[in-house]
Amino acid sequence: VSHDGDAGVITLAAMSGGRPLPEDRYRWISNGRVIETGPRLAYKGMSELGNYVRAELTGNGGTTFTNPMGFDSDK
Repeated sequence: VSHDGDAGVITLAAMSGGRPLPEDRYRWISNGRVIETGPRLAYKGMSELGNYVRAELTGNGGTTFTNPMGFDSDK
């Protein structure tokens, strides 16, 4: 997980079966809804973004969930 607060970007990198996880296997969830797919979330100015975001990564062995990441109201 990497975060660029100035740019407003969170990036994930994961492996499954010894290979990088395909981009369509990353889902970003906020307020119970998928708001983005792919390993990169550019959150600045996203109207769909609530006070948190979490990611679901699906690979060969199943799905991994990140803990929620919180945001200030001035995201």
